[in-house]
Amino acid sequence: MKKRLISLLLAAALVAGLVPAASAFGDVPSGELSAKLELLQQLDIIDGYADGTFRPDKALTRAEFTKLVVMMLGGGDAAELYSGYTIFTDVTSGHWAAGYINYAAKKTESGGLGLVNGYSEGDFRPNATINFGEAVTIVLRALGWSDATVGFNWPADYITKASQSGLSEGVTLSAKQPVTRADGARIFYNALFAAKTDGTHLIDGLIGETIASAVIADVSADGVSLYGYSGTFANAAGLTRDDVGRRYKVTLSKDGGTILRAEALEESGSSVTITFAYYSGDEVTAVDGTVYKVPADTAAYANKDGEDAGATTFGAIRDDLSYGDTLRLETDSRGRVTSVVALYGEASVAVYEPGDTQSAVLAALGAPSGVRIYKNGAETEFSALSEYDVLSYVPGGSVVVSDFRLNAVYTYAVPNSAAPSRIRVYGEMLDLAPCAKESVAAFEPNARLCLLFAADGRVAGAKAPDGSRAIGMYTGSSVQFVGGPEIPMKLEKIETGDLIEVSVDGKGEPKASAVKNSAPGKDLDLEKMTLGGEALAPDCALYERAAAGVLPVRISRSDITADTVAAKDIVHVGRNSDGSANLVIFGDVTGDRYEYGRMSYSTESVSVGFVGTTEVMTTEREITLDNANGSTEAPARPSLQMPAGLRESVGEQNYYIWAGVLKGNYTSAAGKTDERMLEAKPLEEKYSIDRAGFAGSSAVELDGKRVPIASGVQVFIESVGSFMSPSDFGGSVPQMVSAARAQSDKFDVYTANGKVRVIVVK
Repeated sequence: MKKRLISLLLAAALVAGLVPAASAFGDVPSGELSAKLELLQQLDIIDGYADGTFRPDKALTRAEFTKLVVMMLGGGDAAELYSGYTIFTDVTSGHWAAGYINYAAKKTESGGLGLVNGYSEGDFRPNATINFGEAVTIVLRALGWSDATVGFNWPADYITKASQSGLSEGVTLSAKQPVTRADGARIFYNALFAAKTDGTHLIDGLIGETIASAVIADVSADGVSLYGYSGTFANAAGLTRDDVGRRYKVTLSKDGGTILRAEALEESGSSVTITFAYYSGDEVTAVDGTVYKVPADTAAYANKDGEDAGATTFGAIRDDLSYGDTLRLETDSRGRVTSVVALYGEASVAVYEPGDTQSAVLAALGAPSGVRIYKNGAETEFSALSEYDVLSYVPGGSVVVSDFRLNAVYTYAVPNSAAPSRIRVYGEMLDLAPCAKESVAAFEPNARLCLLFAADGRVAGAKAPDGSRAIGMYTGSSVQFVGGPEIPMKLEKIETGDLIEVSVDGKGEPKASAVKNSAPGKDLDLEKMTLGGEALAPDCALYERAAAGVLPVRISRSDITADTVAAKDIVHVGRNSDGSANLVIFGDVTGDRYEYGRMSYSTESVSVGFVGTTEVMTTEREITLDNANGSTEAPARPSLQMPAGLRESVGEQNYYIWAGVLKGNYTSAAGKTDERMLEAKPLEEKYSIDRAGFAGSSAVELDGKRVPIASGVQVFIESVGSFMSPSDFGGSVPQMVSAARAQSDKFDVYTANGKVRVIVVK
């Protein structure tokens, strides 16, 4: 009998890796149940009907279930030897299931299995529907369990044991409820992996490698891919797209081609799925405004464009992230992020066309009706969306809406203009989402059109051109659009780092001009969300451009501590077709783009060439910033005005100031681009407080006002001349601040933009 079972399992192992993921039965859709049926059918445990159906909702009889248990144990041949017996009055030798029932009923000492009993009247009732309590009792007995090891309170003790052993996983029935063919299949599948009393498993003959910890990279009709493993695996474990990014213990077939079982690993912490907006330093901000501390060396997994990056670090993948990408953050019991899984490149995309209903658009995305919808960094309702907005959805995440549009001319399409998958715009090939093909094909090459973009930068559709002008920053060879993609293009009379508006001229070439502040002299009231008394659009997007040459970064209202932003700090205001402001680009209003610490600088004369025989010299200034991250040096932008009072000679005590610096790319007149310190600002707001001045570990009381402690705060212990590091406190800034409070009763506190940036322990 054991030899027969192992032979079946080994035969199945050879086949398992070759069976496609599609369901083998016409009335069972591809998914969890079909994957289990696939393996059970290969093992000759269960089968369908002659018409190709499985009839999953049909109830199993006691005779049918008994036969399935015998087949699971490889006892089909032995059962034939018992077909001529009559043990039960209603199961005579001519009954189709006589051999299976007799073999299962006969005691083990007499050569049987000893799994089933009849009724006191001497009958078995083979045609009666089997209930859940009876079913799990029979299967547990097949695994070696008995009343002595399970308990004598039947059926409650057996049902409890079935739950504890995983036998009833995926089955939600009470003791007396009938077991359907679908429920039976799940029970038998689970039985293959449930531990027997001797510690072995029925599936042991089929098992190959066990991967103790694997992160699911993708689940599709082609199979399952794992981070760090090449190729795909056949999916007999019922994994779905919702499992992508999760960590499992994975059991493979002997040939290594099939995932037989995937057991979710229990984490000491938890996981959270977020929709990425932007990162700054060690902080990741989600579209709902929630901020997470994610150091650059945090373990990360990414699978973009079908290419598995394997295990890497967050610092290595974060520049590839786009607004709207879905991230799963795994945390430990202390709330620290221990790993990041990037679920990007797989979003479904749909355009909100005029006349579309919410149900139709969400159905096109494959998104559930109650999914959260975010636009311009804020949660919104479907009813608040505008026509031609583009919606993106990654299973398990949120719907992210992009309203970025670009008037352009496309010159040709690949493979052709009737069925385009890529188009050439401004000399660059752009990818099309599947939903874009029909609307783009409606335009002939060289015709003017307005392209609609998804959050991941793909073209999602096209419509007639309108008067919109896209805003972006010129890098010297491309334009990084605000709220949109980066598109290579060469622009005349535009300086690198300029913030520009881009449109298309009569020849289809890009036309750019410097953005203009359309709200001169008007302050922005953040309490009322009005600009000079004019209400902002409900979906108004807020961006911060901390300095010239720095790409605007999306921010939320909560990032700004002030109630009002002065007109001088507003760089640009964009407007909807109805005239309402739907885009505001600020200057430095949060202070969060700067890195803070002890700043000093030195000067050096540098030769830049000769005029005739005269050498031309210039002064190069090197800024040094010391903080908990170490010492950072970079040359200053030539036009940078150094803070007053900072001496040019360093090396003696106190020749430094507490300040913030902003780094970015600088392109010289000669066309050379390198990283420079673009701005430097001294922390002139200084307060002296005692321990009682702290409001917990997240704020301080200054002049009767509570001021929040920035998540990137620098803590300096003056007596030893060194910085405290959050990494010494499990990455927790509040714990670091709490420890700093215990060091002294006197502190100097430096603030900028309404947040504490530096704490000096006196």
